[in-house]
This record gives sequence, structure tokens and C-alpha cells, in this order.
Amino acid sequence: MKTSVTILLLCLMAPAFQFCTAAETGKSYAGIYCLPSGEKPGKPVDLTSKLWKANNLTGVALRSTWSVIEKNKGEYNWSLFDQGLALARQNNKKISLSVAAGGFTPDWLKAEGATSLELIQQPNFTKKQEVKWVPPWDPVLQKKWATFVQAMAVRYDNDPRVGYVYIGGPGIYIESYVVQNQQDYEKFAALGGLKKWIEGTKTLIDIYGAAFKNTPFFLAMGNPIRVPSVHAEGEAAVEEVVRYGISKYPGRFGVASHGLNEKSATRGANFFSNRIIKESSATSPTGYQMVGPASGNFIFGNAGDLATALNGGISLGARFIEVYEADCNNPKYASLLAVANSQLTKKPSR
Repeated sequence: MKTSVTILLLCLMAPAFQFCTAAETGKSYAGIYCLPSGEKPGKPVDLTSKLWKANNLTGVALRSTWSVIEKNKGEYNWSLFDQGLALARQNNKKISLSVAAGGFTPDWLKAEGATSLELIQQPNFTKKQEVKWVPPWDPVLQKKWATFVQAMAVRYDNDPRVGYVYIGGPGIYIESYVVQNQQDYEKFAALGGLKKWIEGTKTLIDIYGAAFKNTPFFLAMGNPIRVPSVHAEGEAAVEEVVRYGISKYPGRFGVASHGLNEKSATRGANFFSNRIIKESSATSPTGYQMVGPASGNFIFGNAGDLATALNGGISLGARFIEVYEADCNNPKYASLLAVANSQLTKKPSR
């Protein structure tokens, strides 16, 4: 009894995002993962790339959407993930799985009674586009998404080649970004705003926690409200759901940022998502995705100097880093990725 009380006190005295861990998933997932294009309606992913045989990579990060995999209610098309898993087995690689939900829900969900919010998205000043987003607090989405996530877990949770999965549903894309302008924020707030978003995202975390017992599941952090007047409130909301996930699913719930580049790396722990990752890394799964490739034009920006970005992510506590396919296939980065992969895989997985 005395030992138990001592452990409890140590947990309560731990820093902000460090909690005592329970048994971890036991899966090895650390390393560099190559990031090919995501699966979209009518645009299948080409998995014939030589990256599967590259000895400087741990695995390949596979991305799809709910609207593609379950276009018809109750009928699942797992072909991308199944093909990737077969290649991973053949080539001693890992895969990660990402299925976006909020802005990529199947058409049949509306007929089931789900409500959506029409939002304007404008990534990096590109052409504005309207997105119909089903929020994470919608009860129809929660019920149907839980069924989907459970089906995915039954198929992939026990496979040692599946390194980790992302939580779909908090944001429009796989990240938890939602609102980009004041007009849309007012719509969002009228439906319950950040309070409802926190409640809904916690429910999504529970859905993955109940389904994936052996595979770490990650929240791809992003401020849900990218409006200056309420930016701080959005960051606080993300911190609240991160605390919830880490405390309830220690060693299983993970935090990731999809904004790693040269600039964010050099900002270190002063950058919001970097701070959370650094503070969480002692006890929880952690990772990064590059904001874009190191060179060329990309809608969300470029990684800049790849060495600076990779070294920054590793020093901040990442266990995995996802790098775009263009950089994985570029010979000039081969040795750099090999070194980074070795550094990451030598770290103990959380």
C-alpha cells in the first residue's frame, strides 16, 4: 500500500504532460516513414515506388478518407492498406494508417441524420474552397465512426507491421484544424464552439482507445481556431484534450505535429506543438510530419533545410518523422535519412 501511495504522489507531482505510464502497446514504430500522396476519390495511390526497398526508411505512411473506404454504408474498401501491408511484410517495413473523417465523410452519413457546417478553407492563400464539415460532437458521426474504427482495428490492430494510426475526426483534414476566418468562427461558436469541440474530440479519443489496444493512436495537433482573437483559447483546447488522452491512455495515446520544417525546428519548444511534444516525449508516443518536401512548390509550404528540420524534430523528442516521397527518393538525402532513421530507431518506443 505504501508503494502505491508513493507512485500516486509522484504522478501527481509530474510536469504538465508527463504522466506515469501503464503497460505500453509493445509495438515498435519508431523511425523515418515515407509519405506518398493520399488516396482520394478516383485517384488511387501508386505503391510501386522503390521506397519499399529503401534501407534508410522504417516504413510508409498511408493516408485515405472515410468517404473512399466506406463509400457505401457497411461496405469497406481496404485495398490501399491491404496492399501496403503486403508490401511491408515482403520488404521488412512498417506502415502507418490515417483516415480523415470530418471534412471527408461519406454521402450516406447525411441521410443518417448527421449535421454539417459549411466552412471556407484557403490553404496558404490558394483558391478558396467550401468544405462541409461534420463536427466531432455530432452523435450520428460518433456512432457510425465508432463502427468504422472498430472494423479497422479488427483488421489491423494485431498486426506487428502496423506501427501507428491517426485519430480521424477532430478537424476538417486529419489534423485538428477547423476554422480559418471570423465569419466561420461565429458559425462554429453558435453550435457550441470550443466547449463542444473538446467534448467531441475526447469522445473520438475514447473511440480509438477502445478499438486499438495494441497500436499507438495519435492526435495530429493543430489549433482548431486559426483566428487571432481566439487563438489562445484554441491552443488551450488542444492542451486539454492532449492531457485527457495521455492521462486516460498512458503509453498508447500519442501526440504529433504535421508542421515540421526548418523554421519550426529552430523555434524549438517555443513553438506551441513543439512544446507539447517535448513535454510529452518522456512518457508518451510522439512524432512529426514534414509540412512539405524540402524543395519545389507545395501547397502548405516547404521543409526548408531538411537536416535542420530532422535534427530539430529528433531533439524535441520525436519517435517517428514522416518525410515526403520526393525527398525519400532524392539521392542527395539518402545518407541524411539513414542517419535520422538510425537515431530514431535507437530511441525506446513509447
